[in-house]
Amino acid sequence: MPYLKKLVFLTILISFYMSGNTQTLPPNVPSNGLIAWYPFNGNANDESTFNNDGNLFGGVSLTTDRFGNQNSAYDFDGVDDFIEIPAPNELVFGNSDNFSINLWFKPVEFDPNTKEHLFKKYGCPYGAGQDIITLDFYDTIRVKLRQDGISTGNITGSQVSPCYDWQMITMVKDAIADSLHYYLNGQLFNSISIPNSSNSSSVPYYFGMSRWCTNPPNNLVPIFHYEGKIDDTGVWDRKLTSSEIQNLFDISFSNISFFGLDSNNLCLGDILTGYSADTNNVFSKTWVVNTPDTSFTQNNDTFQIQIQSGGYYEFKLYRNSTICPDSVTYSFTLDSFPDISIVPPVSNSCGDSLYVIGADSGFTYLWNTSSTDSFTLVNDTGLYTVQVTSPANC
Repeated sequence: MPYLKKLVFLTILISFYMSGNTQTLPPNVPSNGLIAWYPFNGNANDESTFNNDGNLFGGVSLTTDRFGNQNSAYDFDGVDDFIEIPAPNELVFGNSDNFSINLWFKPVEFDPNTKEHLFKKYGCPYGAGQDIITLDFYDTIRVKLRQDGISTGNITGSQVSPCYDWQMITMVKDAIADSLHYYLNGQLFNSISIPNSSNSSSVPYYFGMSRWCTNPPNNLVPIFHYEGKIDDTGVWDRKLTSSEIQNLFDISFSNISFFGLDSNNLCLGDILTGYSADTNNVFSKTWVVNTPDTSFTQNNDTFQIQIQSGGYYEFKLYRNSTICPDSVTYSFTLDSFPDISIVPPVSNSCGDSLYVIGADSGFTYLWNTSSTDSFTLVNDTGLYTVQVTSPANC
């Protein structure tokens, strides 16, 4: 018998936070202790409650973020671009203060002969009572903390991960344990002990460069300009936990989620289109499909298949890399549409009934007699038809 057909175009949606010009934090960004948040969604505003907005200098310009969203990160030219946060009192950390800094960046290249600063706190005159916080890279990515004019912590030696073009760097100071911790892409790289020091002063922070304090006359000279992108920078007045830092790293290949694909809403003949959410990865990918159907097309980031029969469907995405192999799988079983038929009346007299058999629970009916039951009374001669609709609107 004929049945109602509803074409469904399904997509697999990425599960990452999609940036927008809003003060709503991404779900993986801890709000507890957050004293500065720079998502760079159309501007350099601090979207924490303290509103320590950044000022743009040079030709720093908006660009795409790690999810491909337009105007959601800043691009620095490595010549004279930088963003200044003028002496925020909330970002002054003394000897007894814990703090954490997390920053995303995508450099144009890693030049072992060129020092480039990502995020820097520095002021003049250089010396006691001042802390200098540095996130930078030279031959390796590193973090540095300097208080009282002496170097109290300097962690170097972490190479950039070859599996990602965007990198996430995290610096955590534990004042109680007198230690400094450095994470790269959500994983702890190293921890060191640091000596005590006195309270610090309020001086500016800089994105994309550093300052050098000449003596005399204590002028701030811009140096170490960074070339590349910076995004989603947060500062907390507490220690972030390891699990919180891992959650901030939101582009892991293995964490791709297939949302929007509901096997309960698929019908025979529907065209299923899926998208790889691994847009950050620099390697090509391969889809491997185990389905009852053969009508399947794919490219590096998408697949498309027409559902032609019930059965087991499995979609597996492989990263084509011997350095960073990984895969992710999604599967479901689609029940076949039941074999439905109509039982003719026992006799050809008025008052008899026509019955639909074979339909499962949850199916609906619409006869041309206006009956919505699984049966209809035969009150006249003529053609009797029924539309049988499954719970998936098939």
